Amino acid sequence: MKTFIAIPSLQTVPTKFMMSLACLKRVGDVEVANVEGSLVYVARNKLANQAIQAEADRVLWLDSDMVFAPNFLERMDAAMKEDNIDFLSALCFRRKPPYTPCIYDKLELVNGKVSFTQFLSIPEGRFQVGGCGFAGVLIGTDVLMSVSAKFDGRMFDPIEGMGEDISFCWRARQCGYDIWCDPSITMGHIGEVIVNRGYFEAFNGGMEDVKQSKAGEEDQHDSL
Repeated sequence: MKTFIAIPSLQTVPTKFMMSLACLKRVGDVEVANVEGSLVYVARNKLANQAIQAEADRVLWLDSDMVFAPNFLERMDAAMKEDNIDFLSALCFRRKPPYTPCIYDKLELVNGKVSFTQFLSIPEGRFQVGGCGFAGVLIGTDVLMSVSAKFDGRMFDPIEGMGEDISFCWRARQCGYDIWCDPSITMGHIGEVIVNRGYFEAFNGGMEDVKQSKAGEEDQHDSL
């Protein structure tokens, strides 16, 4: 099993991300690739094609402003195998208030216009989503090839009203793939604070809880 770790980025990345990547436990054969550029969809298209050319079995997409536990890939791998999943997202959150999760219950094009439905709460156990961000996604290379073939290589080109990652999700669903999220596998979003599930829940529960959450940020890797 070969995993291609794909990292789109600007010219520099946070030290916290590099430490997470350095500590990440590998599963099987692993190749790491980075493409720099201000147009993230261009970088993602290039990385996707590199993964296909490298004959990887799957791609682990990581955004360069995230932190994650050393067993992140191990847990994603186990979850995919357990339920025979082709497209799996970890749970992550936006880095600005109200820190909502980067997953959508429904994602549709209605009369050429985008219709989003945000999750109001986080379900227990793995659940299907209409779309997700690509901060931490493990996806079979066959999904990339199917989307590329159906949409003339425009895997991540943005659809009007959608980001490049959500655009890919919509295209993957048109190819018959389900998208899953495992809320037990979480990531932290690097900002003024590390935004993870604990911070999201503390923020939405009251600012006093947020202060307590900030006090425990040094231990965030252990809680992801």
